[in-house]
Amino acid sequence: MINHHMHAALAHERAVTFLTEAQAARQAKQARTGRRRRPARPQSVAEGTPAVLRDGSAVLIRQVRGSDAPLLADGFARLSARSRQMRFLSPKHSLSAAELRFFTEVDHHDHEAAGPAVRSRPPGGHLPLHRHGRLR
Repeated sequence: MINHHMHAALAHERAVTFLTEAQAARQAKQARTGRRRRPARPQSVAEGTPAVLRDGSAVLIRQVRGSDAPLLADGFARLSARSRQMRFLSPKHSLSAAELRFFTEVDHHDHEAAGPAVRSRPPGGHLPLHRHGRLR
């Protein structure tokens, strides 16, 4: 049976070895491609974070704003009856003005929402909206 101190020391040594090898592999790959990693441009949360979807579409992930209510209503109108049933656990034909306010006017402290901003909707697809709230 191995002493737990020796086990921890061996695990640490192995982790350091893996990290060193991974760093060397990254540096070798950069040297082969001639690319230098540019430092990330700092962005405000309001601007968002650029991302690329699997289909190659470029999107900007950003916080939801109150001005996004028409976009949310349009996206909801595009959902099938089955999708609405699954999301709201009952038949729902449209979002009320109060629901649109609740979903889009968030305080970014106890209630947060973020989603992709795109110029056009991907063909045959819906873009997700992520929301979470603090339990009280």
